[in-house]
Amino acid sequence: MPDLTSDRELEEFWGWRPPFLNAAKDHIKSDQTRAPTHYDMHMDESLILKRIVPLPSLLTDLKNVVDESVIAARSILPRIKKASEFPHQGTRAATMRNTSTSMVDEEGVINFYVDTTAKFCAPVASMLGLQHRRWRSSLICKRQPQQRAFAIADAFLKINPKIHDDGFLSSPLQPEVQSGLEAIAEANILHLAVWEFKNLLAGRLNVMRAIGSLGGSFKWLVCTQEDGENSCKTPTKHLRHGKRTITGSRMGFDATETPWDISKEISGGYNHKRKRKRDQDDGDYSPDGEVITNASVKKAHRIIQQVNPLILSSDTVILTSGTFQKTWAQAVRNDATLLVVSSGNLEFIGVRHRESRTLFLSPLIDVQNVPAYAKLHTGLYIAAFRDTVDRALQLRDAEKPPLSWTHKYYPHEEGDNNDNNPRGTHR
Repeated sequence: MPDLTSDRELEEFWGWRPPFLNAAKDHIKSDQTRAPTHYDMHMDESLILKRIVPLPSLLTDLKNVVDESVIAARSILPRIKKASEFPHQGTRAATMRNTSTSMVDEEGVINFYVDTTAKFCAPVASMLGLQHRRWRSSLICKRQPQQRAFAIADAFLKINPKIHDDGFLSSPLQPEVQSGLEAIAEANILHLAVWEFKNLLAGRLNVMRAIGSLGGSFKWLVCTQEDGENSCKTPTKHLRHGKRTITGSRMGFDATETPWDISKEISGGYNHKRKRKRDQDDGDYSPDGEVITNASVKKAHRIIQQVNPLILSSDTVILTSGTFQKTWAQAVRNDATLLVVSSGNLEFIGVRHRESRTLFLSPLIDVQNVPAYAKLHTGLYIAAFRDTVDRALQLRDAEKPPLSWTHKYYPHEEGDNNDNNPRGTHR
């Protein structure tokens, strides 16, 4: 294969979308998500989610990150060689031939994303975001967490540990990028974004629509007693030294420069009942119960109904709020800003704002029909990297880190900021 022109291949790649995921005949019948656990239910008040605010512009904001990055990297865009990691059409076709679209459970949905979208977007986001002169995956999205034993997300975006190996990149990184990577390492920030996945039944249309309708104040489920309905059901952890345990993880600053504008919502409040106009390019957001009419979404709903019509016809109440409590807790555990909730064919992207304890939520994304899906997730990776660099540099430049960064919580893990916790019972 001759070398390919980067501009042409990039434009072709932006329009790539994963194929529709079907439920296999033996798809599991469970439509449940994990209930809140001790870590979630005992979390420090200063860390819990307080409200959810729709952010209809988020998908466009993330795509704009890519456009700006292409312009900034124009002079160093490498041509695409056969041996490069660039996901040209032939590479994608070969990958898809060996990847099943028939799902049995959540594991299949996770693996499909990591093996396709993440594999394709990572080298492009790496080259554009870190501006090195080779199509290599300096950013990687993987399943295995680093040093995390609880509140574990299903997938993580992180820095490729091989980035400093001899020969991995063809030339040294630019000084500002190298400085950012060093600041991230000094702060021991291991994960840049987190993913929560659901199987096709648990993440069917009416559930995802219900998740997307949770705008406004958020009621965090708190453990109120050692045993009972609102209990963490972990009596050995419920109390420590006679006091109720308080869990959490270190929390740094919010980024000072972001591709999304949430200043009005942060400073002036937000009326979540206000009707939002439909964004024809990026999908529908339905805080008022607006019907989503996209053909592929309806198709997904019909197929899932065929898997387990009894559950769907019984109007089973799904703990949709539990999805965000769980995912927010995962973001807290990793001090991540960007998070994704996905069921393969449908997904949301969220932005965690630490100071206001607000989750800014994208419209519901119909994966097979949203324009420029590959560009969207490439922008997500770049934005997550830049957000982490911004926050890490603030920690480096601060005269002293904020108390939220140095506070010790229970439980603690070997190797993280909670080691030898002297006071993890109360603040």
